[in-house]
Amino acid sequence: MLICDAGVLSESADILDYADAHAPPHARIYPGDPAATGEVRLLEREYDDRLGPHARRWMYHMLRRRSDLASRYGT
Repeated sequence: MLICDAGVLSESADILDYADAHAPPHARIYPGDPAATGEVRLLEREYDDRLGPHARRWMYHMLRRRSDLASRYGT
C-alpha cells in the first residue's frame, strides 16, 4: 500500500505506475520500448500472483516473533 498525493494505492501495478511516473529518467521502472515494457509487466504480474502471497506469509510469520515490529507495522 502506498499513500501519496494520488490517494491510497493498494494494487502493486498502480504503485509501480506511480513510482515510474515520478522517477527521474535514469531510474524509471519501465523501459521505453513497448515490447520490453510488456515483458516487465508480465513479470510484475507473475511476481504479484505467485511470489507475493508466499512473501507476505513469511513476513507475517516473522512478525509473530517480533511484537514490537508488529505493533508498529500494523498501526
